[in-house]
Amino acid sequence: MSEDTQPAAPAPPAPAAAPVPAPVDLDAGEGFGAISIPLKRPFKVAGKTWAALVMRVPTGGEVAAGLRGESPEQEYEALAESQCDLPAGTLKKIFAGDRRAALDTLGKLLAGDLSGS
Repeated sequence: MSEDTQPAAPAPPAPAAAPVPAPVDLDAGEGFGAISIPLKRPFKVAGKTWAALVMRVPTGGEVAAGLRGESPEQEYEALAESQCDLPAGTLKKIFAGDRRAALDTLGKLLAGDLSGS
C-alpha cells in the first residue's frame, strides 16, 4: 500500500426496520385508531361546539358504504364527515382551511399514512 492510499471508510449501518404494529383484534371490536385535527376556526353545529375534529381511520367497509353513486367529491366529503361524526353537509359550512385539513387527513389515511394531519 502506498502512502497516498487511504483505507476505505466502513459502510454506514443499514437502516433499522420499521416496527411492525400490533394486530388489530377485529373480533373484539377494536378499530384502527383516530387522528385529531385541531381547527383554526372552531364552530358550533347541532348544539355541539367543535374545537377539533377526531377522524377515525376508515375500514374498507366504511369506504365501500360511502360509494353511493354521487360525484367523487361528494362521496369523499361524506366519508370524511362520517369518520368525524359530523352532521351531513357540515364540511361545506366550516372554515375552508379546516375543511381542507379534514379532506387532506382523510386522503392520507386512505393512502395508509397513519401519522396524522
